[in-house]
Amino acid sequence: MAKVELSGLSKVFPGGTIGLDDVDLTVNDGEFIVLVGPSGCGKSTLLRIVAGLEEPTKGTVAIAGVTVNDLAPQLRDIAMVFQNYALYPHMTVEENLGFSLRVQHHPKTDAAREVNEAAHVLALEPLLERKPKALSGGQRQRVAMGRADRDVDRTRHTRCRSHRRTGGQGSKVLCRVCS
Repeated sequence: MAKVELSGLSKVFPGGTIGLDDVDLTVNDGEFIVLVGPSGCGKSTLLRIVAGLEEPTKGTVAIAGVTVNDLAPQLRDIAMVFQNYALYPHMTVEENLGFSLRVQHHPKTDAAREVNEAAHVLALEPLLERKPKALSGGQRQRVAMGRADRDVDRTRHTRCRSHRRTGGQGSKVLCRVCS
């Protein structure tokens, strides 16, 4: 994980709606934060800007000390887990976890090892053959986190311990700014 710094971040949408107004925020390496607020207060806008899915009207986003305002989303090493989890309903847990590895043409043995590691860490091993409709909300969330983790550059990802216990083992979650 890397330090994320937002300096003077503002977003004004067409028509003059202010999404963010001069936000300064530092998330230190290894720190886990939660953004809470009412609908429309700018939480998602802030996260979309950090991920590179929106451009700020002014201000800077720095990751690991490098300003990334002009860096494409796929080059920012950011993974997001959306509230609806966006799992592929026709795929099993195992297939969902390994999807990006398959698309990126990783060797099958490496991909299988990565999927098994994620399933173990997220306490999903007994659920690998199930499809999303047969999972609880928490299980779906863990599959989405595992899939997001597989999407991040494997040589640079970092995880942290979650405060929750899953299956007798602390589930590891991405320490990334995510919505």
